[in-house]
Amino acid sequence: MRRVPIRAAKFLGKITSEYRWFAGMYIVLSFLLLPVMVFGLSMAGQIPFIVVGSIVLFIIFNVVVLNVLQSKEPTWLPARLRTWDFLPEFLHSLKPYDKVFTACSICFCTSCQKKDSVYNSLPLTESASSSPNSSSNSSRFPSTANSTVDLLQNRV
Repeated sequence: MRRVPIRAAKFLGKITSEYRWFAGMYIVLSFLLLPVMVFGLSMAGQIPFIVVGSIVLFIIFNVVVLNVLQSKEPTWLPARLRTWDFLPEFLHSLKPYDKVFTACSICFCTSCQKKDSVYNSLPLTESASSSPNSSSNSSRFPSTANSTVDLLQNRV
């Protein structure tokens, strides 16, 4: 029984390490939207609550059974159901959501700002007088940590 929360935490950590927005979305969904939806259904009455709850439990049961069969006995399933690829990508992958969230988000972390400022401060073209084989290429890009810091300080 001890393994369940540990495996769940590892699973959520693995997803969060790949999709940085997932942690915030998980908190909003679990502690805000899900309780509000359950409260709203309970206020709607007993019949809507039972109908929606039954549909949700039916879907969860089918997903669990299909996952178990896919991992334990895939030969029992038709070829189409052996993977989740029969569903549209947004129903079995977080990649479409990642594209949306990363396009809409602005990163405020210092490592991204440093990287952007270093890359934006570097010249992209050489002067016309220098040849491609000359040693002036080494001056275009920082070779040490000190020159990167100098670039960042000069930019500000």
